[in-house]
Amino acid sequence: MLFTLLYIIIGLLIGYLVGSYVESFFHQYVSDAPTKLYKFYRRYPRIFSAFISTYYSHHIIHHYHTYKSHYTTQFSSDEEEQKLQIKLAKKGSHGQLIIDSAYAVKLGGRGIVKYLVALALLLPLCYLLFNKLIFAGICITVWLPAIMAHWVHPYMHMSKQDVKQNHGSFINWLINTRYMRNVAINHFIHHKYGGVSNYNLVLGGDILRRISRKATAEDFREMKTVGLI
Repeated sequence: MLFTLLYIIIGLLIGYLVGSYVESFFHQYVSDAPTKLYKFYRRYPRIFSAFISTYYSHHIIHHYHTYKSHYTTQFSSDEEEQKLQIKLAKKGSHGQLIIDSAYAVKLGGRGIVKYLVALALLLPLCYLLFNKLIFAGICITVWLPAIMAHWVHPYMHMSKQDVKQNHGSFINWLINTRYMRNVAINHFIHHKYGGVSNYNLVLGGDILRRISRKATAEDFREMKTVGLI
């Protein structure tokens, strides 16, 4: 019984680290791909269509067409939102998917599928390397980045006061845990410095890949001003 529990715990930890590492890697090289890499994707649209659409929804829409005036305010006016809706309407079904995902704040249905497929490619290797109990643990936690991107990411752009007033007691408790406070800090740094570091919502991969930027005293003052801490 003790070894069974130990194997499962080991699997949970491995799954967590694998998921976090993959999240950090794909966020850097797909969702916020460097300009030269994105241009490479554009040269082969049939091969990299999924990467191109992910870059557009995340890097272009989420980073530059929303939250422009304030980190916790998606649109400064109804007119600003309407202009973006008109722009996205020209993108057809992809534009509608972005609107339905609250303008790329939530990982949409197709995004979840793409992410799960990317992670699932690693599972056969995990199955070969580890026993069944460890593998079972891996299968539980490796999906955490998709869960965080869909259900938790929206709260990273809300002030604590907003969460307290408009969301339930469980969400309030969750957002105020030490882990989620660190996620909020990490995500703020990701946005403030142009999406070139601090890619994780599931913490750990950025540190392993040495692309984690620490918050400065000025960063903390800004976070306090917008109500994140």
